[in-house]
Amino acid sequence: MKKLSLAILLVGLILGSMYIPGVLAADGREPKGKEEPNRIVMNTASLTAVFEGKKPKITFYLTNTTKRAVEYQLNFKRLIEFNDTNRDEVYQKGEEVAWAELEPLTWTHTGFYNITGPTRGRIGIGINFTYSGPVQIQRPGTQPERPTVTVKFAAKIYQYDVKDVKTVGYQGFEYSVIGGAEVKVDVILSGWPFGAEKYDQYYSRNPKLALEVHLHSGHNRFEVEERNGRVLVNANLTETRERKMNQTDAVEQKIHYLNATGKVAGFFKFVNVAIVKAAGTSRTVKVYSSYIAEPELGERQFKLFLAYPKFEGTLEHDPSFGIGEPAILTPEETIPEFPISTAIVLLMTLSAVMLILHLKTQSRREHKKPQNDSILCRPPCNVHSHSSFLNSSNSCHTN
Repeated sequence: MKKLSLAILLVGLILGSMYIPGVLAADGREPKGKEEPNRIVMNTASLTAVFEGKKPKITFYLTNTTKRAVEYQLNFKRLIEFNDTNRDEVYQKGEEVAWAELEPLTWTHTGFYNITGPTRGRIGIGINFTYSGPVQIQRPGTQPERPTVTVKFAAKIYQYDVKDVKTVGYQGFEYSVIGGAEVKVDVILSGWPFGAEKYDQYYSRNPKLALEVHLHSGHNRFEVEERNGRVLVNANLTETRERKMNQTDAVEQKIHYLNATGKVAGFFKFVNVAIVKAAGTSRTVKVYSSYIAEPELGERQFKLFLAYPKFEGTLEHDPSFGIGEPAILTPEETIPEFPISTAIVLLMTLSAVMLILHLKTQSRREHKKPQNDSILCRPPCNVHSHSSFLNSSNSCHTN
């Protein structure tokens, strides 16, 4: 009977330890990626993001849902050079002096690559979409120009909640990303041929570059998080003028996709600073924004304009999108790295305690036996267990 009890305890420990890898592999935040004939897909158990046409034109939704009404669109549409004549830091109609369409470009992409962390190893996956070559830039009243411009979007999805910490000189900022439910998109721009001042009759010498981003959904209702509260925007209604986003004091600026009941179902957010790198130096620049609800090509859009000051070299900016409510993460909110079943942990702990007590009881009984001149030494008992709760040692037992 004692041998049977010992065997049951050992089986409990071994089965519990064998179950752990299966639980870890079932972490729903673990990202996966695949390439299909005309699209690229990144997904977790919570979020699916589809890069339509293998370019930065994105449809994303809660995984395992199929209704059109719960899909959300995000399209990095065009670059607009504008002359900020009223010096309010953002783009409005009538200020444009040059623009280039991004969607028609022939984009190249990398394969999926692993993102690693300092302690956890693989923490996510990424894929880069790049265009580098002649771009047709339109200017009013002149022939199109075709200078070489480089635009890159690096899409990254993480398995864990992470904070992207960046330091530039004496300044730094953090960017929170929700594991399994958010895709971070590093925007990298270089080679834009600024020349706004010579095309503007007022010669104000204040050229800027706007990245136009389109947001769309089946409900087409949005909520902009601003300094004085949340502003509701019905993108099914056409507006006549861009509004300057009254940005909050936080690093992360947020726009929410609303569902049919007006609850937050998805989001787009961006950092209020960008990094400019040139001639071996780096500096931060402020990023401001404006928005308008209006149709384009028969489909109504929430249009967001991210405004960057004139720069030389390379500009890097950090927007992202995801499902649910965006969050600024704290250590208390971080999802545990190893979501082991509580029942399995309890089973293994009880089994380990019972086994240790059993071995101690047996050891006391053995010490009470009369010592014989002759001791039979058996080969070591090699108890192999995957469990971290018990480290068995090889020992010589008396009989």
